[in-house]
Amino acid sequence: MLAEYILRGAKAGLVAGLLFGLLVALVANPLVAAADTHGHAEAGTSGEHAEAGHAEGEHAEEGHAEEGHAEGEHAEEGHAEGEHAEAGHAEEGHAEAGGHHESAVSATVTNVVSVGASVLWGLLLGTVVFGVAGYVLEPIVPGEGAVQSALLAVGGFVTVSGAPWLLLPPSLPGVERAIPTDTGMVLYAGMMVAGAVVCLLSAVCYDRLRDRYGRPAAAVAALVPFGLLAVPATLTPLGPATGSLSPALADGLLGTVVFGQLLLWTALAATHARLGGDDPSRPAAPSARTDATFTAD
Repeated sequence: MLAEYILRGAKAGLVAGLLFGLLVALVANPLVAAADTHGHAEAGTSGEHAEAGHAEGEHAEEGHAEEGHAEGEHAEEGHAEGEHAEAGHAEEGHAEAGGHHESAVSATVTNVVSVGASVLWGLLLGTVVFGVAGYVLEPIVPGEGAVQSALLAVGGFVTVSGAPWLLLPPSLPGVERAIPTDTGMVLYAGMMVAGAVVCLLSAVCYDRLRDRYGRPAAAVAALVPFGLLAVPATLTPLGPATGSLSPALADGLLGTVVFGQLLLWTALAATHARLGGDDPSRPAAPSARTDATFTAD
């Protein structure tokens, strides 16, 4: 039975990972490339201004001494510059062609790697969340079929992305956080554990209160544990991130990251539910809650 759940989750992860990879290749990667170009341009402009300020002082002192010598050298260099002008234009043409070719190859390689990594990520999430966790937690996850798939997706999103983002928003290229990378990884992992615990508490609350107080009251009570995620986010204030990205570009990258994760989990849930609808053995397999009900009767 566990193998069937894992296989079903892996199939859902394959489809969702492929969709997510296409989004990364077609939308996210071009935005990241634009952000990198913007960051390098900003850094280059700052460096040029700093060097120009330092060089002006030196040129002011050396300019008068070199004027007489420079005039003689310019007379000799004029003929040489004329000879090298045509060769220089030819070399620039070859360099530009080679640069465009290398850029196209690099973008293609990046997109292929992104799609492959996204498919592996989808397989991992589908196997762990919808396979193993879905099999273990099925007795306490509310609903059946598509409802259970959707709730597993919500729990997975909260655990992997939602809870950590309350403390550490998605990292963007060209933007540096106020904390070291190692510390950020530890905090991110801790918030993932907190997200998983909160989701489990929510499912347990609903399961324990549903029969006693009814489904509406149990659903409201199941939302209460999610408020606990605000505690670490409030007690662990972090300094603001710094970077050279324009607000429009930063918002575009952030929106793409959030949309990508929502697309990934939505595709996982929809594919998982669709595969469950085609499984003839699923309705005949009673859950632990159903067995307990029959035993009590």
